[in-house]
Amino acid sequence: MNSTPTRLPRPPATGEGVIRFACPGCGHACSARAEAAGRTARCSVCDASLVVPKPASPGVSSQDTPSQPANRKAAAKRPRRPIERITLTCRHCSTRFDVAPKHEGRRVACPDCGVANRVVRPTPKPPKLTRPPAMDGEQYELYEGEDQPWGVELAKTQPARIAVACGLCGTLMHADADEIGQSINCPDCGTANLVRKPKGTATPPRAVVAPDDEPLEVEDAPEDTRAGIDPQEYLKNPPLGSRHVLDDGDGPSARNPSPPTRRALLTHAFRCWRSSGLVAAAIALAAVLFVSHTGSAAVAASGLFGAIAVVCLGVMTVATWAMSAAVMAMLAMELLSASSFGDDRPRTWPNFDLSEWLEPLAYMTMAVVTAIAPAALRTGVALDRWVADAFISLWLLLPIVLLSQLELGSPFGVVSPKVLRSLARSPAAWALFYMLSAPFTAGVGQLLLGLSRSGLSVLLCDLIFMPSLVVAILMEARLIGLLAWVLEHEATTVEDADT
Repeated sequence: MNSTPTRLPRPPATGEGVIRFACPGCGHACSARAEAAGRTARCSVCDASLVVPKPASPGVSSQDTPSQPANRKAAAKRPRRPIERITLTCRHCSTRFDVAPKHEGRRVACPDCGVANRVVRPTPKPPKLTRPPAMDGEQYELYEGEDQPWGVELAKTQPARIAVACGLCGTLMHADADEIGQSINCPDCGTANLVRKPKGTATPPRAVVAPDDEPLEVEDAPEDTRAGIDPQEYLKNPPLGSRHVLDDGDGPSARNPSPPTRRALLTHAFRCWRSSGLVAAAIALAAVLFVSHTGSAAVAASGLFGAIAVVCLGVMTVATWAMSAAVMAMLAMELLSASSFGDDRPRTWPNFDLSEWLEPLAYMTMAVVTAIAPAALRTGVALDRWVADAFISLWLLLPIVLLSQLELGSPFGVVSPKVLRSLARSPAAWALFYMLSAPFTAGVGQLLLGLSRSGLSVLLCDLIFMPSLVVAILMEARLIGLLAWVLEHEATTVEDADT
């Protein structure tokens, strides 16, 4: 008989030559082949060493073997002792598997990856507490009603603590008085910091409490004889942050601190083109208008496409012109607003939010329609004459209507009494404005009529007219803004003189 325990081959499920018996350790029903009788084996459940019993006679099953209990139900009801196992987790593949306690301290191969793992018995978990830990520790006394002491009195009873700031990370720590001269480690960076003796602090002044029957005399505070700060003097030389706010805020710009005169219409008219952003926006708008109009005209004149394609192209051209008009209106209104404060460039630029384009487009469309309404009412005139009259009407009425809209805060406020009074109050400023704006409104109309009569190609006409149109619109907005700047200053000067 072999003394080395081995695992026997699995016996057939049915048939002769099978020995069935119960494990003496756990009672598990085991089975083995008849030729394994007398050999030592291991139970597959409790891993206990056992000896396969011999059958009483050949061909007898385990029901007749002496080691098999006669009553299977009685053996099943017999309580089994718990099997102790040690659960391991493979350090390589994290597979969990169980081993017998006798392998403690040894290395066991993982059944999945084959990596050796040392068998270590896990630390037993502490028993679960049945009551809160606070009930077993230090208890606190609660005060009720008038027995509650003042916070000052409680603070006096506390031990003195010394504040220590970490020299590396600045973490604030506190040390006891008996730790003076010692080093404490910072809980954040671990740097050792020496606890120094605190310097003597001045005794706080005691509060003077007068008796109830004696009135307390309070002296008047001394008068402040220091000179106040003049806001105007401060704004002349503001700090860098305030200067930036003045440049980009809603108030007058710090770039033009001097009050405007009528000459500002002439000296400041072309300063807006120093802004590279305004130049780039003007070039982009002129290019979009040129490409859309020239391309659609070339496709329509070629005759290579059907009527449906020409109509679709016309719709796309109209949509492009409408979007360009909205961007142009927003840019012109921003330039007008900045110029009314004396600035030389717009504060904001058009973005991709279509909802912000509607308000400037509404103002500009209503102003243009109202300005050319007198010319539109004329009937029975030639087209060339009507176009010339429309641009002249636009030149004369557009600034009045646009300033009235901005004064009243509505695109439908086309006439403002304040703007009409400025015509009589500042005729010189208005005359200078009309002289400077004539080339950009009436002049553009004459340029359009001249190009239509010249017989030049559509490509060349668009190449001349589109940039001129964009520059004329922006310059008109610039001059109207400067006019509003000058008129506001002159109106303020007259009111100060009257008062």
